[in-house]
Amino acid sequence: MGAEDRPVRRAVLGGSFTDYQIWVGSDDRARAFSTTARTMKDADGNYDGAVIAFHDITDMLAALAAKDDFVARVSHEFRIPLSSILGYASLIMDDGQDLPAEITSSLAVIERNAERLLGLVNDLLATKSMMFRPAPTDFAQLVAHSLAAAAPAAITNAVTLHNSVEGPMPVVGDAGRIGQLLDNLISNAIKYSPDGGTVTVRAWTEGEDLLCTIQDTGIGMNNAEQAEAFTRFFRADLALQRAIPGLGLGLRITKSIVEMHGGTISLQSAPGAGTTIRFTLPDSVYTHRVLQDR
Repeated sequence: MGAEDRPVRRAVLGGSFTDYQIWVGSDDRARAFSTTARTMKDADGNYDGAVIAFHDITDMLAALAAKDDFVARVSHEFRIPLSSILGYASLIMDDGQDLPAEITSSLAVIERNAERLLGLVNDLLATKSMMFRPAPTDFAQLVAHSLAAAAPAAITNAVTLHNSVEGPMPVVGDAGRIGQLLDNLISNAIKYSPDGGTVTVRAWTEGEDLLCTIQDTGIGMNNAEQAEAFTRFFRADLALQRAIPGLGLGLRITKSIVEMHGGTISLQSAPGAGTTIRFTLPDSVYTHRVLQDR
């Protein structure tokens, strides 16, 4: 390593840093370290040395690489059947002018959700950030679509869905991404209410911001699980014990979508008392009005 990149030299020169990663050695003997340094000062406030810690993270990085490889392989396998589902659904809709209205509606739900699932697969395979295409849309309508798509799963789990979002509620954002985050949060709320209960979606505006909460009465999480909830691949212990399906990606992707819109997301939960997730889409109504004026 160059002298300016060596963590001990940086610490000796008075630098402080956290999780500065380096590789030591080469080929099969190379090891990865996370380094953290803090300076010490004497009673007069002058530099008096430094403390530096080295943490071997080689095995952790190898595990993360293995997970990424697994996700990439599985995602590639998903793309072919999903493309086939979309192709046949589109073909039936194009040639099915005489189909009953309820069948046409069901085909539209299949097509919409297959497209979102294909988008998720593409996100998992992407090496860059997710695409972001903001445009005026109605948040209330997006909530209604997500609740309609989640209705069959809610019936299976004996969960009652409540839509407390009064429309229209204009926002400027990526409608596909916002729909994806709503799908993730609502489906999670249903999955983690395996013994029945309620899932309630609320939304309102505060100033120029739109706020939304999705509340369930399911199994909930303890404090340690809440701290890890948005970590990639994290699954709560009770979810694993009950064999609730999932890869632990939904909340992480949801957080990325909210941050893509400049918003924030938070979670409150307690074991046996359900979970409430709250997110904010900032300046949404104001931006919509500006675009209308143009």
